Amino acid sequence: MRIAFGLCNTLMDVYEENYIESRLRPGAVDLLKELKRDGHILILWTSLKKRKVNFVKALFKDFFKLFNEIYCYEDFDLLEKIPDCSEHQFKNIERISADCLIESKKNYREYSNNLSLSKKYLIIDKYRECLYRQPSNWKIRVLGEEVFDAWQKRIQNREEWVYDVLSFVDKMSVL
Repeated sequence: MRIAFGLCNTLMDVYEENYIESRLRPGAVDLLKELKRDGHILILWTSLKKRKVNFVKALFKDFFKLFNEIYCYEDFDLLEKIPDCSEHQFKNIERISADCLIESKKNYREYSNNLSLSKKYLIIDKYRECLYRQPSNWKIRVLGEEVFDAWQKRIQNREEWVYDVLSFVDKMSVL
């Protein structure tokens, strides 16, 4: 199966101001290796320009080697007329002959649904490294203990998304 992934906020938190601070999502490498072992073709499809991707690629060489194909902003005009919507930037998997896309852009849920592609799109929660840093004392004081509890829950479940992706791929394999 040809499985496409978004990059920013899906597989990694990319800091465009300082690429060195970019971080891979916990579980991302193991997930991709597992999918490769199962014989899937992995495609990275990012809205970043090639110049920016090359900066990140230099820092995460082994990660980028896991992909059979990589598409960047310049490779496709992503503007698409979405039924019952206006024109929007949308990664339509039909353009790259992918079987599915794992992405973190919430609006893709509606767009894929309106294009009758919703079963081929898995929209996961965005990954931001800052959400996994322990909240400071002032933040807890201002926002309350709930912010600390939410952080602990996020830490405990930070790799749960991997199971969601694997379940999705299993369901897609049956179709």
